[in-house]
Order: sequence, then C-alpha cells, then structure tokens
Amino acid sequence: MKFDFSEYDNTQYLAEYSVPVKKRSFDIYSLPHDDDYQKRIAKQKRILVSEGDKIDYVGKPSQMDSKYCIGVVENGVLKMHEAVVCQVRPVVKRLQTESQTIKEKTAQARNQLGEAFGTKKRKQIIKAREINQIQVKSMTNVQEAMKDIITTNTQSLPSKQELQELNVQEKWIPPCNVAAATPEQVYETEKMVPQEVLDAIDIKHLWKLRLTDEVKEKLKPLRPLNWVLDRIGETLTETRDKKRFVHLIYLAFLFRLYMCGPAELNSQNVSTKCFNGASNTVLDHLYAQFIEASTKDDGTTQYRATPQLKDKLLGYIIAFCLNLNNFILDPSQIATELKLSSTKIIKVAKELGCRTERYRPAEGGMQSTRIVLTLPLVFPTRNR
Repeated sequence: MKFDFSEYDNTQYLAEYSVPVKKRSFDIYSLPHDDDYQKRIAKQKRILVSEGDKIDYVGKPSQMDSKYCIGVVENGVLKMHEAVVCQVRPVVKRLQTESQTIKEKTAQARNQLGEAFGTKKRKQIIKAREINQIQVKSMTNVQEAMKDIITTNTQSLPSKQELQELNVQEKWIPPCNVAAATPEQVYETEKMVPQEVLDAIDIKHLWKLRLTDEVKEKLKPLRPLNWVLDRIGETLTETRDKKRFVHLIYLAFLFRLYMCGPAELNSQNVSTKCFNGASNTVLDHLYAQFIEASTKDDGTTQYRATPQLKDKLLGYIIAFCLNLNNFILDPSQIATELKLSSTKIIKVAKELGCRTERYRPAEGGMQSTRIVLTLPLVFPTRNR
C-alpha cells in the first residue's frame, strides 16, 4: 500500500458528541481570510452547525493537545487528511424566547399569504428572505457557541500581577521581583551580577588603606565619583564590611563604563587605562552586559555603547546606588559627574518602579527632589 500526504492540508472534522446522535450533516462557518496566516487562524476557529426540527447541534474545535488525521484508501493509496476534533453540543429550539417564536410564526403566515396570492416579484422576495432567514438562524447558534468560547478564554486571562511581571520582563531594567515583600528583595545584587564576577574583584591592596585620598590615588584610572568615594571611606574607617566594599568597587566599574568613549572601549589596554587593572572575568561580564560588539570588514571587532544599552547601564547604576544607600538617591549628586540632567536620571529611575519626593538636605538649603525605592512598585503606563 502506498501513502500520499499531498492532500494533508485538506482539513476534515471529527465530531465528539456528549450524547448519542444519529448521522447528521453540518454546515461549516469560519472567519474571512485573505492570506495563509489568517487561513490557519480561521481553521482553528471554525464553527459546525447542524439544524433540526427540534434540536440544533453546534460544534467548536476542542482544546485538547492531541492531533488526529483521517486516512482514506483510494486505489490502494492511503491519503492522509488533517482532522480537527470538534465538541458538539445540542441546542433545543423550544428554549428560545417566546418573542422570537411569535415573530417567526407571524413572518411564516405572511410568507404563506404571499406565496398563495402574491405577484411573481413578491414570491421571489419571499424566497430570498427564507434563504437569508436560514443563515440567520444558524448564526444565532454560532453566536451562542462564540459566547462560550469568549467566556472560557476570559477565564484564562492573566491577572494584574502577571501582566505587571510580563511588562517588567520586556524592559531593559535589572532583574526585578515585583512580588517582593521588602525593598531589599526588589533588586537583589546576586541577581544583577554573578557571584564569580564579584569574587574576581581584587580588593587586597585597597582594604589596607584608611584615608580617602589614598583610595582615590589608587583608583585614579577608575575616576570614581565622589558619591562612591564617600561611601568607600565610610566602609574602610567605620563599618569594615568587605561585601559592601566589593559592591562599591563594582559600582565604580559601572560608573566608569558609562563615561567611556568609543576610543577607550576599543583600546587594547582598556583594563589598565580605565578599570584599574580589572580581571578578564570582570571585563568580559561588563562588555557582554552593556556593550554591543560588531565585526568590521577587515575582521576586527568594534565595540560601542548604544543609547538603549546606556539606559540599561544607568538603570543598573541607580539600582546599585539605592541598595547601597538605604533605597534613597539624590540624582543631583551623580548627575553632574555623569554629564546628565537630574531629569534623565529620574526618568530611568521611574522605569525601575521608583517614586520621587521632595526633601530638604540635612546641611540646609533649598528643597530638592530625591528618588525613593518603596513598595508597592509603580511602573509608568504607556498609551498605545
């Protein structure tokens, strides 16, 4: 026996009844389609309708994962046809509203009078209306089936929190826990940077220092911001927290990467010139996360920071600053050295779910705006 799959796309239908039913014929209704994609969608949303005197039967495609096909043997050749399983349910006509029944009876009586005493043109109009009426009755049952489909699909829609999680996943922000119970759980350092990268940061020659000026001299190629230097000094002289110290050095790497120009990014000695002799593990991580690589015609690799990747890098910088500063950040304290406006930093911070508030600095002076990471997170909404 030979096999022929050439007509596999000729869709057939298998009816699955909830009650025993005698042999019936069905009309198939589908959405209009102009191309192959719409055709595939329409095939999965077809409705089967079989009209009877007292009971109509309406079928819709089953949601089961299994797929079926029908084999037809013709002249020793088995031809395979795709089969869509439809769940068929009965619709009792007497359950229709009384007003519809009266209206149908009145229309039927009027048509009988027209067929008996009407002109030829009148009879043609009645005949056309009868044909249209059959289609409308069928589509009434189709409408009921469509309502069932809509109800079923509505129940499977994602919740508000699930939609928020999907929205966050599509952003370029650091890994975010939208279900966090505390601010500490929102942007966890362990999820923003692998532990092996943090372990590769050498702090032995820095940990012995005590004066901020000494640290500044040792980190001269890194050009650390004053915001970072102040907290490095506090850590060395007061808290003596090595984990926090490593996080501050990594944050200094992020700041330096943000300020790197194209020539520095493509320099052969970028580690020594810009990153204080950082290891390949650290550099590979930074370039993989925040720098775009492309191959030139001569086979060399060109590195550049695209606007979107720079925004992503700025988002990570803000998240680290918040984690290292009790989830509060005055954007003016880092904006000047980054050659950015406070408005730009606030805009990116809002993408992280942060809020802003007005406050008066402890040293006095005019009120300023600061960024606060608090719960619940509030992400900006976009009009589509």
